[in-house]
Amino acid sequence: MELTALAVGVELLPKGRIIYYSCTDEDLKKGDLVLVLGEFGLEVGKVLIPPRIIKIDEVGYDLKSIIRKLTSEDEEIHRKNLKDAEEAFEICKEKIKEHGLPMKLLHVKYMFDRSRLIFYFSSETRVDFRELVKDLAKIFKTRIELRQVGVRDEMKFFGGIGLCGMQTCCSRFLRNFQSVTLKHAKKQQMMINPAKISGPCRRLLCCL
Repeated sequence: MELTALAVGVELLPKGRIIYYSCTDEDLKKGDLVLVLGEFGLEVGKVLIPPRIIKIDEVGYDLKSIIRKLTSEDEEIHRKNLKDAEEAFEICKEKIKEHGLPMKLLHVKYMFDRSRLIFYFSSETRVDFRELVKDLAKIFKTRIELRQVGVRDEMKFFGGIGLCGMQTCCSRFLRNFQSVTLKHAKKQQMMINPAKISGPCRRLLCCL
């Protein structure tokens, strides 16, 4: 007998992976903001897939439960966190310049209870950001987390125009990246020209 659950699909990062959470509120709608337990603690997520019955075995991870739909008090806290995260973004950019670090800041996010401040960045090399973390901890008086992402994730944050003349798939609808190799191009009898089969991120086109 297959185990099923009523669940919603939630986005925790802009254009990020959709994560399913079990719920009891069938009235949740697309666009609703909910409080959930994420990787780093309490986070605010946006419902993208309304409540539906899913097979637990097909999800591939343990389903956590929605804590609650945001109340008016929660929304006020969330708005302040977003505003402060924008300010933290600008401060961190200046600190990166001061330390001369080869990294590009992409996104900053406060946990709902402000127990942690997370900075997402990309870099083509390994970065020694220990001194940067110390500076940020002194300024924001909370736990600092720096999370490095790949160049494909970088394109998802910034967006761009693909070779087809349309907005890149990753910034438009693609939530999860699949492994793409030259075999995919060869199967389609495409000319193996890097300029023709690579996207703005300098990686093989996701649409291959």
